[in-house]
Amino acid sequence: EINNPLAVIVGKAQTLRMLFERESLDKAKALKAVVSIEETGHRIAKIIRGLRSFARDEQQDPFEKASISSLIEDTLS
Repeated sequence: EINNPLAVIVGKAQTLRMLFERESLDKAKALKAVVSIEETGHRIAKIIRGLRSFARDEQQDPFEKASISSLIEDTLS
């Protein structure tokens, strides 16, 4: 689950490094790569938060009402 977003980050970072090494840094391409790295980092953080919720002991948690649509949305993301 985390390997795919990590591959995106590594690939975009390599692209930025090549642009810097060639001294042909196109600001638009660099910004696009940076935004992609940032968004992918947020995606990984969300995955990790989800994994933490499964990894902890929930026996002490009280039951609570929840919207089915929000549960489905969380599951799909």
